[in-house]
Formats: sequence, structure tokens, C-alpha cells
Amino acid sequence: MPSLTRSEVLAKFRERASPAEVQDFERLNAATDADSQTRALEMVLFKLTTDELFRIGITQTEEAGRFHWSLATSTAFADGGKAFEKALARVGVKASGVMELGLVGWYVPREQFFVARRALLGADLRANEIRIIEPQFHLK
Repeated sequence: MPSLTRSEVLAKFRERASPAEVQDFERLNAATDADSQTRALEMVLFKLTTDELFRIGITQTEEAGRFHWSLATSTAFADGGKAFEKALARVGVKASGVMELGLVGWYVPREQFFVARRALLGADLRANEIRIIEPQFHLK
């Protein structure tokens, strides 16, 4: 299945968003601070279906009415995962893991995805042990 283009993702957002949400998005997207940019990105991505998210590199699951996004995958941690857990704890995020065939997929509530991702990217994690998910969509 081909990836969605930036134009396709934004069109889907505009189709599904209310006029007020589109206005909020435009305001946030025009801002230059990281928090506004993250919020604008969340507004767009939260309007996509599970299949559409998958097409831009985000795996979504639903549990008890809450959506979770895949944050990272790992095979092992040299320190038993302490640096991983510590990085997430600093930003108040707790990930859940799903193991399959020796690979662990780490999931977080979608509202915490970007803050958790930034925390992991800034942590001292061994690159050969963990792959942090990189969405294949950017606003700019």
C-alpha cells in the first residue's frame, strides 16, 4: 500500500475537521514554537484512520476506547531498559510493550507520542538496540 502524500493527509484533515478546528490548525501551524507545531501536527494526525496512519508509518491500536501509537521497537537493552524508562519517566510517560518473535514494540497513548519521542531522541540509547518511530509526514 503506497504512503499518503502530504497533500492527501492535509486534505483528509480538512474534510473531517470543523471550521473552528481548521482555523486553530492554521493558527498553530503559522507559529514557530515547537509546542504549537506539535499541536498542529497532532490535530492533523488525530483525524486519520488506523489504516491511513499506517500508510505514514504510525501503527495505532485501540484499547478500552483509547488510542495508542507505536513509539519504538527494540530487541534488547544493554542496561535492561533503564535508560529507556528513565527518559520516558522524565516527561511523565509510561510505555507498554508487546513482544513478538524477539522484537518488542513499545506503545504510548497517542497524546503522549511526540513528547515521548523527543525524550527518547534526546536520551543516551544505543542505536543498534532500539528504533524510534519516525512518522513519514511533516507539516512543512
